[in-house]
Amino acid sequence: MRGKVLLLACGLSRAVWAGNPVTGEICADRRATETCAATQDVVLVVDNSGSVSDRFDGITEFLSRFVDRYELDATSVLSPRIGIVTFDSAFDSSKSDSARVLFPLTNNAAKLQWAISTRPRPHHSRVWTCISCGIDKSTELFSWFPRDEAMPLIIVLTDGEQSVHGGDEEAIYAADNIKADGVDVVTLSLGQANAYTMDTMASLPPTTYSRKAETVDELLGAAYDLVPILCTESLYACRMMSDCRDPVQARPPVPP
Repeated sequence: MRGKVLLLACGLSRAVWAGNPVTGEICADRRATETCAATQDVVLVVDNSGSVSDRFDGITEFLSRFVDRYELDATSVLSPRIGIVTFDSAFDSSKSDSARVLFPLTNNAAKLQWAISTRPRPHHSRVWTCISCGIDKSTELFSWFPRDEAMPLIIVLTDGEQSVHGGDEEAIYAADNIKADGVDVVTLSLGQANAYTMDTMASLPPTTYSRKAETVDELLGAAYDLVPILCTESLYACRMMSDCRDPVQARPPVPP
């Protein structure tokens, strides 16, 4: 078995295992085709307004495939955890009424898949979109179930612009606030979502953290493509970024 190096990954305060350094990089033995076992707390912030009605089944399948890509282990305190928040709005809805927790952060895959398969369809009266309401609601999950050793991450999936409660400026403001708290933001545009808003909400660089899917088929492909990228960024530190919040530090191998 190859020797291992203990390192602190970029932006994290916890230690993770990776493989031997090669030409200045530190990469793991785990291949991108495998599931992600990183100690991450991921909240999916999902548009459930009337505009996604015709793509509801495709989004449901995306959520299910995304969860399958994580190695959730209900017996491990270091397991990844995933939670889901949905957002929509109506003309007279308050901010608090425009987002709800579908399921809190959990490492129980069976319960999460049940919540996904039984989630309510968009209501015909709730045709407005409040992205910031979903982002604000996701912060509650992190505060309800804090875990210092985990990397916090949200993924915002929407097909449109924020149409109530401050518009896109409020969506960007909410994203800036949660990023300032140390949470990485990934945006996933479906169809005609505002590219500037989605890129600005996303963490840097947008080439990594702002993703686009024109069709449901492309969205389903993203369920397989996105997780290895996020898992590599958070766990394996296969590359150094100039704006890395914390340096990668190698430590001596632990004796077998």
